[in-house]
Amino acid sequence: MTGEILRCLARVTATGLVAALILAVDPGAAFANDPSIPSEEQKQTDQDRCKSLANVNASILSLTPLAWRKTLVVLLEGLGGRLTSPGIVSLQNELAVIPNTIVPAPIAQHDWRYAANLIQQQEPGTKIILVGYSLGANNSTYVAKSVNHVDELIAIQASVWGRAVAIGENVDKAIEIYNPKFWRTVGLGAKRLTGVHFRYVTNSDSHLFADKDPEVHRFVFNEVKAIADPTTPEKPVTRIKRVSC
Repeated sequence: MTGEILRCLARVTATGLVAALILAVDPGAAFANDPSIPSEEQKQTDQDRCKSLANVNASILSLTPLAWRKTLVVLLEGLGGRLTSPGIVSLQNELAVIPNTIVPAPIAQHDWRYAANLIQQQEPGTKIILVGYSLGANNSTYVAKSVNHVDELIAIQASVWGRAVAIGENVDKAIEIYNPKFWRTVGLGAKRLTGVHFRYVTNSDSHLFADKDPEVHRFVFNEVKAIADPTTPEKPVTRIKRVSC
């Protein structure tokens, strides 16, 4: 009796091993509908969903830095500081209402190195706009030369009697506002600055009024908002004329 039982167990064990080997090679129809094992169709559906999600995430990641990116506007006063550059002081408040902008208090023209350090301390991706008046316009070129990147430089009546350096490739766009009538500014607002990507804009202001001119302010406002927040409504500008480089 004992020998017969052992022989039966041996046959069962052998049969089980053969069945296990067969199932390992081909699970068969009985296991094809196992919910724990995804079908080929389900696998493809899951892959498609993953691809779609990856595309959505990629789109979000590509748009988010642009949406969150801030714009730093650095204002440089002319010789004499706030007493002789009241228009630059008021310009700070006008530009600060543009979304995504950071507009610190205007910086004295002789402190241009401080302006450069301020720019270098910003988080990567921050957009940079430099606006300088009179000797502040001259010294804005030194600021631009000292930093990695400037999105736009706007020079308001740079002084022909002050030193300046040529703008390099690290500045995406540069504009000089000047009065072509030399006698109106005694050289304090003549065409002065040079470099790549420069455009020149004429106005008819005396040098002492250029920083306060509402038309100049609207022009600068439009330039800043175009970079910081294009959805902000543009202000009308009629008297300032663009000229070729």
